[in-house]
Amino acid sequence: MSVHVIRAFIKQRELLAGQTEILKKLAQMDAKFLKHDDALRIIWRELQPLLGPPPVLPKKEIGFHVSEDSPKYRTMAKKGARDA
Repeated sequence: MSVHVIRAFIKQRELLAGQTEILKKLAQMDAKFLKHDDALRIIWRELQPLLGPPPVLPKKEIGFHVSEDSPKYRTMAKKGARDA
């Protein structure tokens, strides 16, 4: 019976040793991902303004527009309007 107990302890020790290797690999992966997380945060910050709605651009006016000053037009009063 004691042989079975010793074998069980040996197997348990091997499993724990295997887990430490897995934990070391996970720690290495975690450190690598933390570096990538920083890069992704920077990229996300730069992309945020681009994800918003586009700015509203002023519409072009349609038609013919004169840029020079034009003289004021005079309207003549009607003959009957003066006399009254």
